[in-house]
Amino acid sequence: LVAGECTSAQFTDEWIFNPAVRALMGKMKLEEKPELTKVFREQNSRPGAVEVKTSRGTFYREVLYCFGDPRNPMGWGDVAQKFTNQAAPVLGDKTCQRIIDKVSSLERESDVCALARMLGGKVQRAAAPEAGDCLAGS
Repeated sequence: LVAGECTSAQFTDEWIFNPAVRALMGKMKLEEKPELTKVFREQNSRPGAVEVKTSRGTFYREVLYCFGDPRNPMGWGDVAQKFTNQAAPVLGDKTCQRIIDKVSSLERESDVCALARMLGGKVQRAAAPEAGDCLAGS
C-alpha cells in the first residue's frame, strides 16, 4: 500500500523500518481464511485476500491465482518489466535490455552462448571445459 508494488526493495531493512511502513504495520492483522488454505492445498495455488477498512467503507479483494501463475499468466511486457525491476540494480539498464532482447528472440538464435555468457557471470571450473562449452571463455 505504501509503495504500490512488491519487489525485493520492499524487503530491505531500510524499507521495513520506514516510518510510513511501520505505521501501516501497526494497523494490520493477518488471518488465515480456511477456504483459501483449501485452494492452496488442493489446487497448488497461492491465493490471497485483502480487506481494507476506511472511512468510506470496507473494500475486499481476493485472488485465487497470483499474477504469473499459469492460470493467470504475465504478458511479455510484464515479464520484461519484472526482470528489469529486479535485475537493473545489479546488472544495469543496458545489460538488462540486451538480455531481454536476446530472450525475446531466442527461437531465432542459432547459438545461445551469448545469452549464457550474459547470464553466467564468472564461472570457475574444476576441469578443462569441453569442446563447444559456451562459458569456456568466462
